[in-house]
Amino acid sequence: MINKENTENSQKTERRTVIKQLVFFLLICLPVTWILNLLGDTMLFAFIPAIAATLTCLITKVKLRELKMFPKFKGHIKIYLFAILCGVFLSVFGNLLLPVCFPKVAVFGEEASLVVVVLSIFLFTAIGTIQFFILMGEEIGWMGFLFPRMEKLCGTTLALVLTGVIRTIWHLALLVQMEDFLLNFATLLLSNILLGAILDWVTKASDSVIPASVIHVLTNAVPSAVLGFMVIDETLYQANYWGIYFMTLIPSVIVAGVCYWMLVKKKY
Repeated sequence: MINKENTENSQKTERRTVIKQLVFFLLICLPVTWILNLLGDTMLFAFIPAIAATLTCLITKVKLRELKMFPKFKGHIKIYLFAILCGVFLSVFGNLLLPVCFPKVAVFGEEASLVVVVLSIFLFTAIGTIQFFILMGEEIGWMGFLFPRMEKLCGTTLALVLTGVIRTIWHLALLVQMEDFLLNFATLLLSNILLGAILDWVTKASDSVIPASVIHVLTNAVPSAVLGFMVIDETLYQANYWGIYFMTLIPSVIVAGVCYWMLVKKKY
């Protein structure tokens, strides 16, 4: 009976500690990011989740190594290769569905030879490498700090949803400046939830946020390489406005479904 009470007290204490850490993190991360966004700084704000996570660890006396910010290649090379292939697949396949499903209004231009497209993808990937260290700041905060604590509080499934919601709200100051706020908010929210399952699985499988950062960079950089060679009639977007955006998420649905199953089954 005493052991049971001790266990319950320990769990309550741990829960309070986790909640306190999350409050610190969000109070630093969200307001500072919104202010920077409103000031027009779209580069520095990506570091804010990492800064917020680091400060929270220092304030609450958590070891920084828990943020998993360093690479661990030994025994994890396959995960890094998976991250590269996954990032390219998520970026390219969704956009290729447009000319397949709408061949009359979405086509590749005459200059879009296979060699040129591949070279362009490599070029954008190289540019994305520069972005890697910027976007890694996000994943240190989201996958290294936020998600593990959300998972302790409410389990894997709800943690994925809530982390996706928080990541979307984090972009709020940018979203309100865009046209079609509702569409952008909905697609970003769904994308964050789906991508969260993938990013969390590669983080757990590699014990590092590096593979998650690789996927994040590729899904940011590579689509521009593909879309740059496509000619898309404006009538396509007018007739299939919501459908176009959700169609590009089909690859994410497939990969996220597999990763979610492996998360639930704890297959790392």
